[in-house]
Formats: sequence, structure tokens, C-alpha cells
Amino acid sequence: MRYTLSLLISLLLLSSCFHKDVMKDSADDVAAVFFYSGTEGKYIITKEQIFQAQSKESGGGVTNISGYAEYRITCYDLLTGNQTGRVNLGEGIEKAFCILGSTPGKLWIYSIDPGIGFHCRNPKTLELISDEKALTASGPLKGFSFARPEWMKLKGSYGINIENGKLMLSDMQGFHYYFDAEKSTLEKTEDGLIDYDWAVTKTGSTGYFSKKEYVSLNANGRQKLQYGYEDSTGKFSYLNGEIILDVDPVHDLARKNEALAIIGGREKTLKDSIASLTKILSAKNGSFTSFAYKVKNGINSMEREIDNLEREKTAINRKNSKYFDNAVLSDAPGNLFIIHGTDVSDTSRMQVTKVNLNGKIFTETWTVKLPQFYRDPGKANSKGAFETVFSDGNPSFSYQWFGQPEDKLIIISQLRIICIDVNSGKTTWEHPL
Repeated sequence: MRYTLSLLISLLLLSSCFHKDVMKDSADDVAAVFFYSGTEGKYIITKEQIFQAQSKESGGGVTNISGYAEYRITCYDLLTGNQTGRVNLGEGIEKAFCILGSTPGKLWIYSIDPGIGFHCRNPKTLELISDEKALTASGPLKGFSFARPEWMKLKGSYGINIENGKLMLSDMQGFHYYFDAEKSTLEKTEDGLIDYDWAVTKTGSTGYFSKKEYVSLNANGRQKLQYGYEDSTGKFSYLNGEIILDVDPVHDLARKNEALAIIGGREKTLKDSIASLTKILSAKNGSFTSFAYKVKNGINSMEREIDNLEREKTAINRKNSKYFDNAVLSDAPGNLFIIHGTDVSDTSRMQVTKVNLNGKIFTETWTVKLPQFYRDPGKANSKGAFETVFSDGNPSFSYQWFGQPEDKLIIISQLRIICIDVNSGKTTWEHPL
């Protein structure tokens, strides 16, 4: 009897160290990051993975760990870093979900868990506002038959269109619909879904301010920062440096709209000029003089420019296309951020430098060292994480995200989040996920 009781206690202790508390323990990976700004405040919302290890086998120098993943959403206040909300949305396959986007006061999510399905939450507290049952009881979604895809096909059925700000839903027949949560409308569409996170490069050796103006880091271990590829402009160098890129599709849309506005203004000017010159020709009663010839040539030249501008507009409006690739993440015109290492050792830590470009002249504004971040995220794996896998899960340190909301630079890397003031370079807050 004593032996049985002792064995039972041992088994209970062993099983308890296998299981992590989804609401309290550290994350093992990050699946997505979302920034929300509204009357409630400004928040960084993360989708975090918690790995529940069940068994471990070692052999031939290789350790195989099996288990399953659970997911939670956590909300962090941008100004303080304080956690304002967290919710456990369950096991990663049976209750898989994706964050679609937000409307004022609501964070929209689709979960294959039939208990909540398509629903919205308070973006600050993450408390449930309305579930699928309530949303389909009345209004434009009344009686809507939501598609129930497998977990790996979620992003092919649900998402958001950044350009029109509408959520995209799918029904059981495979048709797509735009749902305007603000105007309470639902319309069928032939448009496909866009996965804005697919194959996104967050850092690079080249960064563009515009389609023609760019900076680069040369290919050596300690890279010089250059205007374009002009070696003569390289004054500062960075060890294993990379330029932080702006991958926010909302910012890309703003760049598109700005370009379209410039084109529209230019077209209006040209058309007004053509109208004025046409009146002058009409007053000449079609007489063929050297002056009239020059006017006609001028009109033809402006018409050709309008045709070129129209082609440029078509290219800008092309579906699923970026205005230009590898845009620099910037808080003001001419500014960029570079991540680089402290030394050449395996344990080199990350540094961030803010640089200003004026003409072809670079000026360093500030540099901040981040002692809790390795320059190579893979080095975090070698610090004993797998030795404590049954109590600490199965951490993956490869995910990185950079954002520049307001006057803050947010870095998520190696299962940590840090907020840096872009004006002073001082760390505002930092903590593990």
C-alpha cells in the first residue's frame, strides 16, 4: 500500500512538471503580433504558443520531444508594458484560430472551436464581446453558414483586406464575403484572401526611403552604411548589421495613397494646361503657324505624360502588390534603424542604432545595447533551454517582429519584448513573454 501510494505521488509530481500553466508561464513561441490604437488606448497584442511536452527520447546525440501546443492572446499597454488582458484559446489544432483585424473597440477573431467561432473581443481586456451565435442571430450575418476549415487552411478562409478595411469571411460553399463591421453590411466578392505575413522579410542589407532613394550595408562582416551603393558615402560601420524594414501593410497602403495623390495632382495640372492650350488653338481657327505647331506638340507631349501616369496608377493599384519592397522602418523622413552586434563572439549581444540621412550625409542619433538579446537568436537555444524542457516547455527563439507605433520602437525577439523611445534611445520597458 505504501509502495502504491509512493508511486502515485511520484507519477503526479512527474506529470505536473510536464504541464505548463497557459495563463501564467512563459511562452514557447510567438505566432503573430498585432498593433491596436483606439479610444481605449494603444496596445501590442501577441498570439503566443505554450508547448506542453509529453515525452522525450534521446539517442545518437539527438533529442526528440513530443507534445502539443496551446495558444493564448496577450495584450500589453504600449506606454507602460503592463499586461492588460490575456485569454487562453485552447489547443492549437482542435481549437485553432487567427486574428483577422480590428474595428473601433473590437478585435475580430475566427476560431474553429464551435463554441465561439467567429467572434469579437475587447482589444484591451480581451474579454468576449460577441460570439458567433450572437452575431448570426440578427443583422447582416443572420443565418450565415461559416466555413469550418482545418487548422492549416484557416488563412485561406478568413482574413482582412487592408485597402478597404473589411473583414473577409467564407461560407460552407467556399464563397468569399466582405463583412463591414462598422456599417453592418455583407457582400459577396470574387477577391481572394491576402496573407500579409507570408514570406515577410523584417530586416535586410538594403532599405528604401522611396522607389529611387535607398541605403545599403556592404557585404563585409563589419558593414559600411552607404547611400545607394556609393562607397564614398560610407562613414559608419556595423558588425553583422541589418536594416530594420517596415512590413506593415497599413503603412504600405499610405505610401500608395500618397503616390496616387501626387499623380492625381500632376494629371489635373496637365489636363488644365491641355484645356487652356486647346482654347488658344481654337481661337486661331486651325491656322497652321509655327506657334500653333509648338502648341500642338506641347499638347501631344502632355497627353503622352498622362498615359504614362495612368500606367503608373495601374501598377500601383495592382492587387496584392506592394508599392515598393524593403521600405525602411522610420519615425521621420531620413531616419532608419540598424540592428548589429557588440562583438564577434558567439554570445554577442544585440545593439540598435538610429541613423539620420540628410542628402548623402549620415548622422548617428543614438545607440542602445540590449543585454538580454543575442545578436544571433539561435544562440539562445544553447543556454540550457532543452535541459529543462519538461518544466519550461520547448522554446523557439527564432521569431522576430519590429514595429514603430507613435514615438516607440517595439522589438519582439527571443521570447522577449522591449520598448525603446525613438527620440532618446532609452528603454521604456522590457520583459519576457
